[in-house]
Amino acid sequence: MKTRISGQRAFVEGLEARRLFASSVTIKSVTSGTGTLATNQVLDVGVRMSNSSSTVAVVASAEVFLVPTGKSLDATTDLGVVVKLKPINGNGTRTGHKDQVVGKVTAGSYSLVACPIDPTTGKVDTSTTVSGPTVTYVVAPIAGSLTAGVTLPSWMKQFVPGKKVPATLSLTSQNTVASSVVPVSFYLSTNKTFGASDVAIGSTSVIAELAVDKASKLTAKLTVPTKAKLTGKYYLIAVVNPTGTNPAVLAKVVAVSATALAIANT
Repeated sequence: MKTRISGQRAFVEGLEARRLFASSVTIKSVTSGTGTLATNQVLDVGVRMSNSSSTVAVVASAEVFLVPTGKSLDATTDLGVVVKLKPINGNGTRTGHKDQVVGKVTAGSYSLVACPIDPTTGKVDTSTTVSGPTVTYVVAPIAGSLTAGVTLPSWMKQFVPGKKVPATLSLTSQNTVASSVVPVSFYLSTNKTFGASDVAIGSTSVIAELAVDKASKLTAKLTVPTKAKLTGKYYLIAVVNPTGTNPAVLAKVVAVSATALAIANT
């Protein structure tokens, strides 16, 4: 009987705490210590919350999400940072901070969006949101040079229209900060010089980080085009940063396969 009363009391107290939290706690503002960040740098998030209850102190917390600018919050995929606050006294306000090292984030603009966390369930209440400042993530610039190499498997003796080309791209940089998302385009060329007449064979991105002074490799499964009238022998060329605008690469870097392969007759 005592256990039953105790259980009922805990249940009622839990309902009361939830009711008080839902009715009295409000997110007032969201802040960020930095407007521009690079991969693996610290994001400083601040959340200010208030308690409108005059009699009960409330323990509050919120989760701040990085939401791509122009898109809606998706709590299942957007990166979130949990900020826990000390108890907020009645009719009081309190600010909590959290320093979070953000790893692999796609370069772009993000809005900070905060949602309260229900103290009884631990779940995020996405029906109540407060937007904060915009944070821009950039690919960390490379201080030194970038070396690229592209190879074909030794068993591959010719390019076959419509068939896959398992090329391996290797990037090594003398950078001081890890970088990511470096765009690469691939071409077939009759010579070792990249030019306007070369035939595009596909494009991809190096999603893995370009570590400091270490080679980052990517296997690109390309397809030899069937519509282009290809005859003779061709080199495979990889053009790193084909647009010339990615801040991770100071200039276009071209890598050429060691040998030229003939186009198979089909």
